[in-house]
Amino acid sequence: MSDRTLEQAAVDVLRKYGFKADLIEETTSPTPDIRATDDEGISYLIEIKNRTVGWLDKAEPAWSESEFEVLHRVDSGGASNTLSGVIEKAAEQLGVDNRPDTLRLIWFVVDPTDRDYHHKQIWQTVYGTQIVIAKGRAPGEGFYLSPAAFVRWRNSLDGVILGVLGGLFLNDLSPRYKALKKSRLAQVCAEGIFDPASFKDSDTHYYLEPNELPPTRDNIASRLASTYGIEVIALINLDRFSAATVVPDPPKAEE
Repeated sequence: MSDRTLEQAAVDVLRKYGFKADLIEETTSPTPDIRATDDEGISYLIEIKNRTVGWLDKAEPAWSESEFEVLHRVDSGGASNTLSGVIEKAAEQLGVDNRPDTLRLIWFVVDPTDRDYHHKQIWQTVYGTQIVIAKGRAPGEGFYLSPAAFVRWRNSLDGVILGVLGGLFLNDLSPRYKALKKSRLAQVCAEGIFDPASFKDSDTHYYLEPNELPPTRDNIASRLASTYGIEVIALINLDRFSAATVVPDPPKAEE
C-alpha cells in the first residue's frame, strides 16, 4: 500500500473549504486520487502531482572564499518535456471518468525552495507560452504559440491547482471551461485564478486560437502577423539565471 499522506492532506484542505472530499481507492488500473463535491453538487476529479526538486538540488558551485560559497543555476525556459509527461499521465488518469459534467484537475504541490520557478514552468507547459519580439512593439508573452498541454488534453483536463488552493490555471479550451470558472473551487482560488481568454484583446499579450496547423515558428509568425498586424522578429523562451550564497551557521555559544 503506498503512502498517501500528501493526497490525504489535499482532502483535508478541501474539507476545510466546505467540499465533500475522499480518496479514491487505488486499483491496478489508472485512477485519479480524489473525488470531491461542492455544496451545489458539482463533482471534481483531482490528481495530485508532487514536484520535489529544490533549488539546491541542481545548483553548482560558482565561487568560494574563506567560509562563503556562491552557488548558481541555469534553467532552460519554455515548456518542459518532463512535465509534459507528468501531465499526460495525469490526464489519462482523469480521463477514466467520462461523465460530461465532472470537472477534472491536476493539483501540483512543489518544493517551496523553488516554488516560483516550478509554477512558471507549469504555466509555460500548459499554455505553450513564448515571448514575442516584434518590430516597433515592446516584447510580450503569447499563449498557445508552442505545443501546449491544455491543447492536447482539452477534453480531459479542465485546469491546474497550485499550492494550498492558492492558484488556479483555467483551461479555456475545455468544454467545461465556463463551469470551472464559476465553480466553488474558482471562488476559493479567486485571488490566484488565471484565465488566458482575458488576454485575447490585450495590448500587452498575444493569444492565438489553436488550429490544425503545427505550431512551427513560421506558422506562428504568419498567424501573429495576420492577427495583430505585426512583423515578428523572434519567438523566444527566457532562461533563468539564479545564484545564492551559502553562509555557515554561527558557532554555538559555550554553555
